Amino acid sequence: MAEPAMLWNYVLRYYTGAVPKRCLELQDKYQLDVDLLLFGVWLGATRHIALTDAALLSSDQHISAWRHDVIRPLREIRRRLKAAEYPTLNAETQSLYREVLAAEIHGEKIELAALEAFAKTWPDGAGTANAGIIKANLEKTILYFGGSPPDVESQIHDLLSAAVNLRESETNSA
Repeated sequence: MAEPAMLWNYVLRYYTGAVPKRCLELQDKYQLDVDLLLFGVWLGATRHIALTDAALLSSDQHISAWRHDVIRPLREIRRRLKAAEYPTLNAETQSLYREVLAAEIHGEKIELAALEAFAKTWPDGAGTANAGIIKANLEKTILYFGGSPPDVESQIHDLLSAAVNLRESETNSA
């Protein structure tokens, strides 16, 4: 069974290199919940759990109100502050941008904690994590948010490689 905050700690190690860019592309293209995608990667990589349709749906339902009521509005405000040419654009608005960004990240941390707690009673998968489980979880999540099979293949390469590389580096350093 995973320890508390294991998902957040995993995400901090995983969300580097090409991963942020790929995640944001999927978020923008499909309105995909990146935290739910990261949750699926973590389940496959650390708990050896392949998401079922029912598990993905129930996980999404568990956090969808939070995503719609908190995360998306914060993201929209942050993006407006970053992109807009307001007449008051100055050090204070830049400070506000950083505060909204911090609030958005804090909200995502809360969402990840809710997902981790939600899956706490799920039995871990047998054996060791393998790229197949991680890939299946990535595919299932992207398709769930409206991705098409050809898009899935082109989008997951970097995400899968990063998860496999992280797993290997942590296995070798243990």
